[in-house]
Amino acid sequence: MTSQFLYLAAAAGLLLAAFVGATFVARRKRAAKKAVVAAPATATDTLSDRLERLEDAVAEMSDLMKDTRSDVAWLAGERMIDQAISLARQGESGLEISRKTGISADELVAMQAFRKH
Repeated sequence: MTSQFLYLAAAAGLLLAAFVGATFVARRKRAAKKAVVAAPATATDTLSDRLERLEDAVAEMSDLMKDTRSDVAWLAGERMIDQAISLARQGESGLEISRKTGISADELVAMQAFRKH
């Protein structure tokens, strides 16, 4: 039971660290983008130049969102694997583990092959 709490605490800590890191990066990028987007137009600035800067800012924000989604999916996947291992140690059947975690039977077989503890 204590190891389950340790796994849960570790997963929660990783999730919190990833969230704080992503928030920090997002705020930093947002501040930089505001400075670029809010920069006053000069006489040489054309509408197409401003539009190009806005498109670049949107593309960078889109990349950041994709990275954040990937990190969250990875953390959720790690949590499911830890939960499946815990259930297996408790003697649950493969079908029950699959039902409780959402991990497919093929994934459970792969986990058994690579995690021999």
